[in-house]
Amino acid sequence: MDTTKRCLVCVVFIINCVTFALICTAMLTQEWVIVKPVRTGLNISIRNTELTDVESSRFQGVIYFGLFNGKKILNYGFGDRSFELKIVCVSKLKTCMYSSKENSTERVRDLHENFYLENGDKNITVEEDSFNDSLPDFNSWIVTVSSLSLAAMFAITGGAFAIVNAIRNSAEMVFGFLGILIWNSFGSGGLV
Repeated sequence: MDTTKRCLVCVVFIINCVTFALICTAMLTQEWVIVKPVRTGLNISIRNTELTDVESSRFQGVIYFGLFNGKKILNYGFGDRSFELKIVCVSKLKTCMYSSKENSTERVRDLHENFYLENGDKNITVEEDSFNDSLPDFNSWIVTVSSLSLAAMFAITGGAFAIVNAIRNSAEMVFGFLGILIWNSFGSGGLV
């Protein structure tokens, strides 16, 4: 293999390593969605004054939702309270939920308590669509995790084939320079 192709293969290896690192970072971050709730039930209509900086910092918080876990930091007026969130998904119910319970059994019980009433009926107040929109969709979560995992696998495979091609001259099409293009195309298809 000539020097130009060998340099291109090394660049492909570096790009695959960076891609793998970015995919892993995206999967493990807690900041896919950031919510900043503010309590609106404060009785400030009695006074004709605006909230001061101290009052406006009370009853606020920030909630970070990640793919597998998150964090909830709320200020109830007495300082920040921090809670770790874990996602729990039940395929039978086709839904997921973030819960701050300690173990997986309590998280699944929490999901069932939110999904079903005590008599066994579904917990739907107005419409089923409005209730289902408030919970993460199980199928979307599975597709996201599967696609990112598949893309990470192809990034590793493409990087391994780049190393093989940089070291020795492969005669097989799957392991050769064209193979690197094929594996990286599959990897980019997994991200789409």
